[in-house]
Amino acid sequence: METHPLSLPEIVLIVGKHIPLWVPREQRYDVVVWLFKPKDLVAALSVNRLFYTTLTPLLWNACAYPYDRSQKYLSSSYRGTLCRFRDVAADVFTKHSIHIRYLDLSRYEPHDLHSLNLLQLACTRLRELRLSHGVDATNAGQLIRANPGLQLVRWKRYIKFLNEPEDLRVLFPLRKLKYLGLKGWAINPVYLHHILHNNADTLEEVELGEWSIVLRTPHMNEQWNGLDPSSLVSLTDEEQAEAVELIQGRSLLLPKVKTLHLLVKWSDTSRSTVCNLVRSFPALETLKIGFVDNELGTRLGKNLKETCPNLRSILNMMPAFDSGRVPMPGYDGISFIVGACVPGNLVHLELNRWEFDAKLADALIEHRDGLEILDVSLSDYHHIVQSFENVSRVLEKCTRIREFSMYNDSRLCKENHASILLKGLKACRTLEWLTLVGFPFAGPDESDNEADDEEQGELETSPGSPGSSNLTPIFELLPGWSRSENKNRGDLVAPRDTLKIAVFEAVGALPAIKTVDLNNQRFEKLPSV
Repeated sequence: METHPLSLPEIVLIVGKHIPLWVPREQRYDVVVWLFKPKDLVAALSVNRLFYTTLTPLLWNACAYPYDRSQKYLSSSYRGTLCRFRDVAADVFTKHSIHIRYLDLSRYEPHDLHSLNLLQLACTRLRELRLSHGVDATNAGQLIRANPGLQLVRWKRYIKFLNEPEDLRVLFPLRKLKYLGLKGWAINPVYLHHILHNNADTLEEVELGEWSIVLRTPHMNEQWNGLDPSSLVSLTDEEQAEAVELIQGRSLLLPKVKTLHLLVKWSDTSRSTVCNLVRSFPALETLKIGFVDNELGTRLGKNLKETCPNLRSILNMMPAFDSGRVPMPGYDGISFIVGACVPGNLVHLELNRWEFDAKLADALIEHRDGLEILDVSLSDYHHIVQSFENVSRVLEKCTRIREFSMYNDSRLCKENHASILLKGLKACRTLEWLTLVGFPFAGPDESDNEADDEEQGELETSPGSPGSSNLTPIFELLPGWSRSENKNRGDLVAPRDTLKIAVFEAVGALPAIKTVDLNNQRFEKLPSV
């Protein structure tokens, strides 16, 4: 009799009915997360050869060390089950490492008692590899040489510790990379040139971030297309031979790269080298960059305008090493980068600024026919009125905006300041999503000192009084809207009822509006009957 093997979902379902594969773990807000226990499944698979041969490759498809909730993307992005190293013995992991295709060592610590001997791994089918500063060049080199078909490599280091530019040599054998991420590296541009050139036909995204610096090296010219013969005199014969072998007058062109991260430490980086690097990406569509001053913004903007006509998204992000800082005055070069886009091409813009000046507003208005997503984060309180007026002017002119988010760090924001924004929002007929976060929303005549008194007297407010948004049912204040119950979102200072109502009166009539988020209180528009 012919047998028809069960499909994979049916196998998992049948096994799961008889063996406890999932263990509940309670977290905050009474949310229960079910954790998968691969060691129990390994025991079950040994009973049935069909189960073993079918599910074992899937079980070991993606592995991370050590497992962390922040790495949950593995289980969703990868078509396989996330295996945690510490759920199984080291010898078991080594035995099945042949099946691993997605290996995450971004949290690997070599001195941990539970650490594996990476030299014993038999990984030969890797497609993606993430490495930490704890993975030295020897271990990384073995993994890379055994997997020349790698499509993603992300290697994070600390710029001040154990950072040798020569370690980039281990990436030389790769020829099929689609993503290259170097974080916290001291980068020799000659080595970077060679790696990028080797993968020029496949690379789609390049990331240089988190304190990375591009070293000043004299033996490559600023145009990234050859050597500077006059500078080779200062090099030894061995260094000259290496430079000639790696560069050999080859021009650098990466026609498929669409995303570039430049979150580097500009103070120690060769600016001319990096500014001219962008000329190698003619198809660039998304640029993620940190704080830039006017001089750097001018140089980058000029090169982008000449060589990157498809630039559509600019993300002015705060690097991880600056997470505790705010942008300071003088870092206004993003205006020149925005101006580098072809008028009407800019679709998505994220800004982390000290203030929103008129120059930047004028540059954005040039893209009134294309801008759809605008995300603004401000830190200045001296020019808060001018910044809000300039943002409002952009909203009035750019009438195709679908998503608008604004994050404000100033505790001096008053209701009359927010009313300036509401004037511009009324003109956004295509607005679907509005987010206002970080606004204390104090009254027009209240100061910061009074905010503490307001918090102390919050319990004494009556349900119908202003400031009692947590006591008054939202459906009574805002007909046509419902509050989304998202327990994983911690609410900030609750906005005043008066301002809350003013916001919904301003945007409620917009035909496309669907979601409003006020200080992490999310409201969904009810469907019309």
